[in-house]
Amino acid sequence: NTIKTATVTVSSAEILSCNAAPKQLLPALSAGNLYEIISIIGINNYGTAKYEAGTDKLEIRYETGDTMFEFPNAFIEATADCVYRGLVTTEAILIEKKVEMYCASAPTTGNGTFTFVITYREHAV
Repeated sequence: NTIKTATVTVSSAEILSCNAAPKQLLPALSAGNLYEIISIIGINNYGTAKYEAGTDKLEIRYETGDTMFEFPNAFIEATADCVYRGLVTTEAILIEKKVEMYCASAPTTGNGTFTFVITYREHAV
């Protein structure tokens, strides 16, 4: 069970559509293999306009909708480059489904990118 790290950059277009089309951060695993997400760091690479997402948070979840981590609205709507640690929202969930970024409302007006650094393990069961 080697600890792995994945770095994923999310484009402005993918951020703006993450409500209707959640952005995949890690692919689904084959049956019998499970993800254990240890931590996630989010970097908001501010462009020239901030995103607006009402009061919604950014969720890191399995494609089934089980949210593991979230980033506060202040992360989404930052007006300068910033780095946040994802806040754990649930007890350990191990599942083979893909890991994705989602927001309950579609962010608007922004033009920067997000980068996520995900530390995880894969378990064979």
